[in-house]
Amino acid sequence: MLHVLSFASIRSKARFLHFVCATAAGLFIAGCGDSTSSDSANDNSSPAVDASEASELERLMDWMTGTFDSSAQANQNPAYYGVQLQMCPVQAPELGEHILYVEQAMMSDLSSPYRQRLYRLSQNAQGKYVSEVYAVNGAQALVGLCDQDAASQVFGPSDYELKDGCAVYLEHSGDHFVGGTEGKGCNSLINGASYATSEVSVFENAIESWDRGFTNQDNQVWGAMDGPYIFARQSADAGTVENNNTDDLDNQDTNGAAGDTDSTSAVA
Repeated sequence: MLHVLSFASIRSKARFLHFVCATAAGLFIAGCGDSTSSDSANDNSSPAVDASEASELERLMDWMTGTFDSSAQANQNPAYYGVQLQMCPVQAPELGEHILYVEQAMMSDLSSPYRQRLYRLSQNAQGKYVSEVYAVNGAQALVGLCDQDAASQVFGPSDYELKDGCAVYLEHSGDHFVGGTEGKGCNSLINGASYATSEVSVFENAIESWDRGFTNQDNQVWGAMDGPYIFARQSADAGTVENNNTDDLDNQDTNGAAGDTDSTSAVA
């Protein structure tokens, strides 16, 4: 579908990127989970939907497609980092028609994304829109895919694995889609966490993602404290973030939020 809160000093950029495996993200957290299941990918049937429901699914797909970043938020609040989120349609015949390739990277290093996923969009029998999250194999070869001819990229069953328990469930409410993960089934081992959650809102020109990790006792141990990362849709001439010194992570305090759940996109 993205928000790391540093509860302990982060000593290196490498460790930071691991800690924020779902930076903002992650939108749609789903990536900080550790459990994967290739078998689940075979069960991709969806209930029949009428024309209006199909139109709403297409609308969700359209709103999630594009280049977004958190530059404006980072410039206003030093607790948040500048993160770019890109999503573009690709082909994965065994998964269905509504498939997005997702790539997240720090604005300071766009050529080295810390999160790459596939999202499978569908509608379940309860009428909710579901974004399932898949890890991708051979991620390095896919870097920058959304800036290329992504629509011709075909993923086969051996190219992805389901992040079990990390799906995001959305409903259309007014001018946006809103929802999140359900239950405690999205595994996370970051900073002593047991599970991760993600709250997501998808607007026509923005995506908000709040990803957090909790212990078995439901104590939050990573993720933003003050609210979601806000990813604004970018035009070709969008400016760059001013506040993005990822080399000075020791200055991050426990009141801030930097990226997080595979987030985030962090999504999931």
